[in-house]
Amino acid sequence: MTNWYYATGNDREGPVEADEIDRLIGAGQIASDTLVWREGLDGWEPAMRHFSFAARSAPPPPPPPVSDTPSSLRPSEPSYSGGSSSFAGDGAASSASTQLGPDGLYVGAPGRGFGEAISTCFSKYVTFSGRASRSEYWFFVLFLVLGGIAATIIDAIIFPGSLTSESGGPFNAIFSLATLLPSLAVSWRRLHDLDRSGWWIGGFYLAMIVVVVVAVAIASSSGDDAVFAVIGIIAIAAIIYGIVLLVWFCQRGTPGPNRFG
Repeated sequence: MTNWYYATGNDREGPVEADEIDRLIGAGQIASDTLVWREGLDGWEPAMRHFSFAARSAPPPPPPPVSDTPSSLRPSEPSYSGGSSSFAGDGAASSASTQLGPDGLYVGAPGRGFGEAISTCFSKYVTFSGRASRSEYWFFVLFLVLGGIAATIIDAIIFPGSLTSESGGPFNAIFSLATLLPSLAVSWRRLHDLDRSGWWIGGFYLAMIVVVVVAVAIASSSGDDAVFAVIGIIAIAAIIYGIVLLVWFCQRGTPGPNRFG
């Protein structure tokens, strides 16, 4: 049976089967313009598009009592326009169109399983546009860790001296090179899911190039003490930067469309 979701005010109910939707329609709890959704639909649609209201004898629910609360403070109701739904909230989110899948995430950045996350990241090998959910990013990170361990083990078996070599083994190098761009791309898209620019990553690498050039210039003119000071500053900045990115990557994405998708 197909599972359905339906909107009640600003809330989403479900999943329920189609028979339960019919029962709620007969009880007058679901009207013809009530928004419903199931897997396979692009967005929320009025119930009248998928269920019959011709033979319903139950009267419509009475209108809500008049409240003295100013309309600006009352919760808004779902509105339908052009085949998709808009759920208005408070503040800046009041004009955003929220399109949620059954996992509660925005349909443009859905949750991914382990295998799906890997295939998605490789299919978007150099795609820096769009968004990536937390599960897509972290499952690919898990794949990178497991793949790196497997490549190191293979190198140790076939090339016993690779573990003590500064350049490492060839399998580990090939794996790292093959996954460099997709790992950078999924990190870029993960920032987009948080409505943040991917240049929080790209700008850091550009800044590091500038810092290295400055460090080399200082080393050639000021000696080792100045070089150690620059290295210390770089290390502190890198740690702070890494902590900030870790916190961001653990956050839930924006619940609806943002400037990146």
